[in-house]
Amino acid sequence: YYEKAAVLCVTSRFEGFGLVITEALAHGVPVVAFHAHGPDEIIIDSKCGYLIERYDLNDYTRKVVELLLRPEKLKEFSDNALKRAIDFDIDTVLKRFIEIVEEGIKV
Repeated sequence: YYEKAAVLCVTSRFEGFGLVITEALAHGVPVVAFHAHGPDEIIIDSKCGYLIERYDLNDYTRKVVELLLRPEKLKEFSDNALKRAIDFDIDTVLKRFIEIVEEGIKV
């Protein structure tokens, strides 16, 4: 499904860390989501997706339509999504986890 998707629309207004968001980014699919803890930690606003104020359906709709009607913007966001996904790659996360644990041991 990701290979055929242009944009992932995350419509929940309260969201933890969403694996679906990182999966979309890894497939080059930009994400439009409401500000919430999980999306805020993953999406770089106006780079690989958009973070919208909760309940602002007009802005949410504008941003989705903008990406769909502006292929150059969609391509830019898609490229940025692929780059952002690397931050959540298992090797990247494991390396950082080990660094944190080793720092904690030194304390």
